[in-house]
Amino acid sequence: MPTIDVDLYKDDLNAFGDPELYAAFEIFTRVASPPTDRTQEGYLLDFKAAWSDSALRTVAAFANTFGGILFVGVSEKDARADQLIGIVSQRQELKTSIASSIASNISPTPPYEIRDVAFPDGSGRHLCIVRVRKGSNLYLLTKKGEQPVYIRNEDESRPADAARLLALLATRTLQGHPPSEPALSQPAISHQNLYVTKAQQDGQRFRSNTFLQIHLTPEEPLPVRLDLIVEQKLLAIVRATYPELADNVEDSDKHLGASFAEFRLRDWYQITYFEAWRDYEIRWAIDRDGGLYFVTQVRCKIPQPGSEAMTEAWSLSDVMTNLDCTIEAADQFWDYLNYPGEAGIVSELHVESLPPFERAAGSQSVYPSAFYEKDGVRKRARPLSKGALVQAAQQQTRAFAAVDLTYATRCGSHAEPVAILANQLLRDLGHAANLTDLQRLL
Repeated sequence: MPTIDVDLYKDDLNAFGDPELYAAFEIFTRVASPPTDRTQEGYLLDFKAAWSDSALRTVAAFANTFGGILFVGVSEKDARADQLIGIVSQRQELKTSIASSIASNISPTPPYEIRDVAFPDGSGRHLCIVRVRKGSNLYLLTKKGEQPVYIRNEDESRPADAARLLALLATRTLQGHPPSEPALSQPAISHQNLYVTKAQQDGQRFRSNTFLQIHLTPEEPLPVRLDLIVEQKLLAIVRATYPELADNVEDSDKHLGASFAEFRLRDWYQITYFEAWRDYEIRWAIDRDGGLYFVTQVRCKIPQPGSEAMTEAWSLSDVMTNLDCTIEAADQFWDYLNYPGEAGIVSELHVESLPPFERAAGSQSVYPSAFYEKDGVRKRARPLSKGALVQAAQQQTRAFAAVDLTYATRCGSHAEPVAILANQLLRDLGHAANLTDLQRLL
């Protein structure tokens, strides 16, 4: 039987049979690998050989923190998966027992789902996966003798200390008690203050009206004390994440006039990449709450074939590359801050009268990259075939897009969130494409 790719964090588990899910368990846990290579427990993952009070604490901690998945019937050693041992039970008996235990001992009942998986050897053993989502309430463990509030800290489920309990109470609702009105809080600097500029004929630079802006915000504000170490970390992430930029700065033989510059305030740090040759700016910033901001010029000057004349356009491939790389940069920055939680991403695209960049000569009939054109170790979005995009008869000038990111979608492949964002942007401009076609570009 061919292996079916199953994402145990996101996929509808009821869409797969027991053999496919058992195989997915083996692949995910890597129990056939050497012990040091097996999957390790963490903020979003725990293994339990059997259902127990410890498993109840884990479910409550997941619900109070970032959500997560719990494998029941999988032993662990040194916080890594050890064996798929299973639990002997009748079909659905284990699932029913776990559901009853959660309902009886955690109040209110957290948002979760359970899937029972039978061993393929007919031994009567079963595994269970319990997938818990972060909820909007404070979830209390009511079992006698237990601490009431648990949170997840790396690979452990711990009682919440006073500081964490206060933080939970500020953002969660106790059952039967509506939340108080949140205090108004202004960001250190609004994303409206992050922009790119364009040279005018008199040599002065003014704010550009063609740009792509991206703002990623952690679901829970991160108190970031900006200092030189944090700044150097962000610059290192930027240099490593975006294709060619660091090479352009370091290779003077390219004659691009490329450079990085920094700007800082008490609660704000900004990096600017500038290319004199193409009059091209990109900027990144972080603030005191752990938000990451990005803005880039989208106006590209393209030589016309067989002519010295230049045409101006915007590139779909470059927009998708920037979405992909910016999610990657935020994920690396938040990992550095030890934040494994969820986030929101909002994007704004202004193209004014610029058409999408297209090459329409034979096999080059595509919507390609205009800026990230070279080969290199960093991935970039592939060109979209010209027939896969229906252009609007009259294009709109600006577009907006937003999507929520889970820990799994931000640290794994970004094809799905980037395709969703790109599709929203295209549709706002009046164009149409298939989500599956966009997803294949990454």
